[in-house]
Amino acid sequence: MLNLTKSVLSCVSLSTVLSLGACGDTEPQFRQTAQFSQASEDEIEGVAMMVELASLASVGIPLVAFITAGFSENGCPAITETGVAGNGCVASDGSRFEGSLELVENEVDGFSSVIYRGFRFPGPEFAFYMDGSVVFAQESEETVRYDLALTVEIQLEPDAEPQRGEAEMSAICDVLEGGIAHCTLEAGSAAKLEGLGGFTMEGVHGLGFPSGETNDSNASDVLIQGAESLHYVYDGGAECYTYTIEGGEPQRSCKGE
Repeated sequence: MLNLTKSVLSCVSLSTVLSLGACGDTEPQFRQTAQFSQASEDEIEGVAMMVELASLASVGIPLVAFITAGFSENGCPAITETGVAGNGCVASDGSRFEGSLELVENEVDGFSSVIYRGFRFPGPEFAFYMDGSVVFAQESEETVRYDLALTVEIQLEPDAEPQRGEAEMSAICDVLEGGIAHCTLEAGSAAKLEGLGGFTMEGVHGLGFPSGETNDSNASDVLIQGAESLHYVYDGGAECYTYTIEGGEPQRSCKGE
């Protein structure tokens, strides 16, 4: 049985049981107001990160936080078997960690959840703030469901203006081999970015990281609908994404470019 979080954080022992409900109705909160043709490149990247938020929040940020805490010289942030605690401490490099993240394993079906309590991870090149949860539940032997409700702040570069946003997403994921799931977003999955507006999302995305080289299994193909439409396609093999606004010319952005 695949454990999406534990497959990456195999050195971490999890034991707490979690039971949380699904996300509520998102329609009043996330209206389709985003005008993507007026968005900056940083805002488009923020939209891309919101699409991939489940993977970032359930695997990416916990993994990086645990690695960072493991190399801490002064015990900040504090690492335990089930999470990372910052709570205002200052690391040896001067970075200030706030809040905490907790990894929780359901002993019945083995799928982990991640709970953020005002956690801010100040990376050397980017910073994330998260508050909320990604909760997993087994639907069948081959599928798992997640419900995500997060408030986020994304700072893509040290001197960049933080992008603040919220998301409520649910998906049914087909569990594949090698630490990957293929997820279909459910109706009502939506987000908003401060200054850009709200948008709904429908389509598929990858969840988790493969145990071997990156492959097509963690690709994404999502139609994002604000006041305008944006078609977002992520190529896991090339680590690039392409987006098309209102059926116009495709634009491509790649990691490191």
